[in-house]
Formats: sequence, structure tokens, C-alpha cells
Amino acid sequence: MGRRGLPKIMEREDVKALLAVPNTSCPTGLRNRTALELMYRAGLRVSEVTALKPGDIRWEKGEASVEHGKGDRDRVVPLDAEAVNWLRLWRKHPKHPKGAATFFCTLDGGPLSTNYLRDVVKRCARKAGLDPLAVSPHRLRHTYATELLDEGFTIREVQELLGHSSVVTTQVYTHVRPAGLAEKIRRRGQAEEKPTVDPEAQALAEKIVGLTPEARQALAALVGGN
Repeated sequence: MGRRGLPKIMEREDVKALLAVPNTSCPTGLRNRTALELMYRAGLRVSEVTALKPGDIRWEKGEASVEHGKGDRDRVVPLDAEAVNWLRLWRKHPKHPKGAATFFCTLDGGPLSTNYLRDVVKRCARKAGLDPLAVSPHRLRHTYATELLDEGFTIREVQELLGHSSVVTTQVYTHVRPAGLAEKIRRRGQAEEKPTVDPEAQALAEKIVGLTPEARQALAALVGGN
């Protein structure tokens, strides 16, 4: 078995530049922007985006039901408010074909291909001034997973959201941000509890220091006499 490298991710500012490329004033641009948002904000694979049906979106709960994902596994993915907003904009667009079998479709109601969306990502990367070889739908998914871990989600939670059958597959994302681990190590010493000083004892010590030598000797004799 060949060596498996670490997942490649995108920085937040690069993702922002990528997402800003589609012209959302036209229907295809709005559709493409929404598809990109779903890959980035929900971690959906490109095949899961193209297979999404209108009924798979649970608007009241803000969830997307992914059926027959990788390994033929189903899962429910919670959506953040931003993702839901883009989904609503595309659904309500006058040019969104009513009755289409898939949520992301052509203006004639036909399904989109995974190759088309991969090409959309590459074209948007070029227009955003990014290396198209360093940007892909799966890299958006990797970025989603890594950002979740950065934000405090547990490895088990990320496993469930990504639809991984084994947590071993998900654990690789914990190695993507070694700088974050280094910072946590540096903070350990700062977080340790510092010894406290009894304010009354400190005040008494200060008074003793201010005594004359004769008074300190008398006090020592008094204490020693106990």
C-alpha cells in the first residue's frame, strides 16, 4: 500500500476569494455559488451535491439528507445559516426549474455532472488568482473538516459529519495543523495554577521587616518562648 499524505486545505481568505467569483446576479452563477457553499460549509462530496434531490433538504431543521454516499452510507448533515440562505436563494430563483429531479440542475431541469462542477471550481480558482491545481471540490471538503477541528468539534463529530466509516480516516485531519498543537503546548505552563499568597501573612511579614532590630529580637524571644 502506498504512502498516504496529509489532506491539503485552503486558507480562509482563499476560500472567500473563490466563493466571490460566481456572478450571482445570473441564475447559473447563483446555482454554482450555492453548490460551492455546500461543499465548503457542509463538506459534501461533489457526487453528493449533484445527487441532492429537492426533498433531501429539510428546511425546517436546516439539514441535508445525503443518500447513498460513499460506501452506500446515508447520513444527515446539519447546515449553518449561511448555507441555508444560499440554498433558499437558488430554490426561489425564477429560473430554477420546478419539478427537476435534482436540486442542482441545468436551466432546462437536467442534472449537473460532477465533471461540470469540478470544472466550475477550476475556473473560479483561476479568476480568483489561485492555483487551479491546488483547488478542487475535495479540497473544500478537507478545509471544512479541518476548520471544524480548529473550532473545537470532536474527532467523532467530524467523522459523523463527513460520513467516514472509521474514525481512523478522520484522524488524519488532526495532523494538518501542527502549529495549533504547538500553541496549545506553549499555553500549558501559562494555564498552571500559580501559588497563592495569604494576604494577612504577607502584611505581617512586611510589618516584621519594618521593626527595629531590638523589636525583632524581642519578638523572636517571645515566639521562641512558646
